[in-house]
Parts: sequence; structure tokens; C-alpha cells
Amino acid sequence: MVSLTADDRRRLRGAEGPALKLAMDVVCATAEIGGAARLIDIEGAHLSESFYAGQAHQDFVDRMISLGARVVVPTTVNPGSATLRGPQGATADPEAVSAARRLMRSVLRLGCRPSFTCAPYQLPGCVTQGGHVAWSESSAVVYANAVIGARTNLHYDYEDLCAALVGRVGDHGLHRDGERKASLIVDVGAVALEILRHELGCHLLGHLVGSAVGHAIPAIIGLPAETRLDWLRALGAAASSSGALRMFHAVGITPEAPNLNAATESQAGLPRLEVTGSDLRSAVNDLSRPGEGPLQGVYLGTPHFSLVEFDGLLHLLDGRRVRDGIACIVNTSRHNRDVLRARGLLGRLERAGVALMVDACTYYGLPLAGLRGRVMTNSAKWAYYAPRTHDVAIEFGTLQDCVESAVNGEPCRADSVWHDHLWR
Repeated sequence: MVSLTADDRRRLRGAEGPALKLAMDVVCATAEIGGAARLIDIEGAHLSESFYAGQAHQDFVDRMISLGARVVVPTTVNPGSATLRGPQGATADPEAVSAARRLMRSVLRLGCRPSFTCAPYQLPGCVTQGGHVAWSESSAVVYANAVIGARTNLHYDYEDLCAALVGRVGDHGLHRDGERKASLIVDVGAVALEILRHELGCHLLGHLVGSAVGHAIPAIIGLPAETRLDWLRALGAAASSSGALRMFHAVGITPEAPNLNAATESQAGLPRLEVTGSDLRSAVNDLSRPGEGPLQGVYLGTPHFSLVEFDGLLHLLDGRRVRDGIACIVNTSRHNRDVLRARGLLGRLERAGVALMVDACTYYGLPLAGLRGRVMTNSAKWAYYAPRTHDVAIEFGTLQDCVESAVNGEPCRADSVWHDHLWR
């Protein structure tokens, strides 16, 4: 039985209105299912109801709006299944686009921030180390738990919105200290440092780890101390795509793993996964599905491209332009787009033939409906999901490979580390 405060019980009785009663019903039910003894306060939420997956999403949001519901904690939202402005894919159903846009606008009427991003941690003041939140985007959940040291389970549709309406969640799973310790050791010591210090090393490791560890929390030993935040983000995104990862520890890097004993709470006899360079080459083969014919496009930004990544993209473009007929699309947040505009960089990208997509997702949704043919990406998550939603052949490579391919109009392997150590 979940222990409730006087305020919890008052909402549950309906004393604060039917919207909060319904929200408390859902929060209490999911807390009980999770085995929580109590509810705890959250400092924010990130919702997936903005993505149109059927009329039920719209009905639930409409019901809450009709009851006068408003979120009580800072709340961001995931990308929608359409962009709010601009054309969609050539084969996109106009009725589906209309339904998607209606839902996106409706969610904002609940008081949510119009973020429409899968990377809420890139927004100012989004979450703090040790803070409890209710997030529902799988890759963001991993980043919050592992890289920031915040605390969230994967809060599913409707539960996440209900949590945002009452500011409470069940105290179970990754919200609790004892559930966050590593239960598996992943040793990458046999992998060449050139790979581990390379931008795609963590993409490939994440793909491998996700498919191998199930729901376990791995403690990864052997990653170099200079591993970048964007690379850790890629690791989590890839692992939550190929598997069910919700958290990892990078020993010596992430906040709850200053050493292996801290990450494992000194447990002995944990299972161990030894990763080799050959294993990562196998991951390359999993993610690359080369095809015939001309290159159709290059797709970057899954999860959403960071400002650091944009700096790298502009450096690699170096005043050059994407070849005519090649789509070069970068998925990012409204916030990052606006920062680029303020810095005078958005025009440089547009003049180079790079298009930014905000509000929606390039691998799952309507803006690229009908996408087919030979395409290139540097994202393990995009490479994993895109063939499941589009008729595409994947060329997987580094950001440098992607830029050279976009400029030259055909797949290029320009990165020497990638070519010498991984690409076969």
C-alpha cells in the first residue's frame, strides 16, 4: 500500500477537482505496480503525449484540458509526429499532419513549454544532479540518470502527464539509491584507444551494450577520461534503441561512478562482458545496410544535434556547400536553432545547403514520409530505427564522412581512424 500525505489524499478524494483526482488515480496505481511505499516530489517532467500515436492521445489531453488541468512543475515535451510549420513528406497524409499539429498545440494548453525536443537536458535549467523528474523519452532517461545523475524511471504515456499535473511520482526503481547500482561490468580495455577516443566509439559501444545487457545497469570500465558528453549521450541513445537500457555508469567519468566500487556498491562476483575491437566492427555491420544507387541524403541529429556538434559541422564544412540534389538535414531543438540564429550561424548553415528540422523527428514521423534510397548518418540510433520506418539503405559513418559525402554527392570514407580501425 502506498503511503500518502494529506495533500495526496485530498487530491485523490477529488477535493481539488476531477483533473487532479484522475491524475492522482494514475500516479498511485503506477506507484503501487512499481512497489513504491510512498510518493515523492519531482522538479520537472518531459512528456511524450506531443507525438500523435492515435486518437487516444488527443482524447486524454482534451479531457484534461476540459477539466481545467495545468502542469505544476516545469514541463517540456518531446517532438511531435509533424512539424508545426512547413511542408511534410511527399506522401504524408494531410489528415495525419492536421491531427499531429492539433495534438502538439493542445499539449501546450496544459502549460507545457514548447520545447519539442528529445534532448531536454540541452535546455537551460532543465534538471539537476540528484533531482527527481518524470521523463518519458528513452534516450533522455538514460542521459538524465547516467550523465547528469538525476533520477527518473521511464515514465510511460499518461503517467508522465499525470505526474506533471500533481508534481509527484512513486518512489521506486531508479528514483531509489539501491536500484541504481551496477549489476554488470562491461570492460572495454581490449579496445584500441584510437577507437575509444573517436566520435563513433560510444555509438558502437552503446549499440552493442543495449543488445547484450537487457535491463541490467552496466558499469563500463576503460573509457578514457576525456570522453565527451555528446559521446556519452550517443552511448545511451544507442543502447536504449537496441535494448532496454535506462542507466549506465562510466567509471571515472559519470557522477555516481568515481570508481568501480562506488558504481557497484562493492558487490562481488558480478557478470562481466569483455568488449573487443572485433565486437565493435560487428556493431558497424549491424548498423550499416549499404545499398546501390545514388546518395539521396545525409541525416544528422538523433538525439537532437547539440551546439557543440554544430560547431563541428561548421568547421568541417569550411565554407563549402552541399551538392545540389542531396538533402542534408539536421534535427535539433527550437532552442538550439534560436541560439544559432542569435550567434549569426544559422545563415551560414543555410548558405551551405544545410536544412534544420525542428519540432519533429526525421526517422519517426511525417516530415520525411516517403523517404527511400541510399542515405547516410552518423547516429547509431537513427541507423537502427530508420530502416524500420523508411525504405532506406544505411551508410553509417562519422560526421566527417557525412559532410564529405554531402559535399561530394556520394558516400565517402574520409575519417582515417574510422577507416583504418573499424570500417571493413
